[in-house]
Amino acid sequence: MRALSQRIGLSKTEIYRRIQSGTFVTPLKLGERSIGFDEAEVEAWLAALPRVEGKE
Repeated sequence: MRALSQRIGLSKTEIYRRIQSGTFVTPLKLGERSIGFDEAEVEAWLAALPRVEGKE
């Protein structure tokens, strides 16, 4: 989760909020207490975000 948080610039708490609200990628259950995310889905989610002028 730390790597994902750093990659997309959102805190772990915000990622969970967005999962619950349906505005983030659906997590994949990896084990009883662990989740993961499909990298292609995360990349598609990032690509779909609106661009802010002057930011890359």
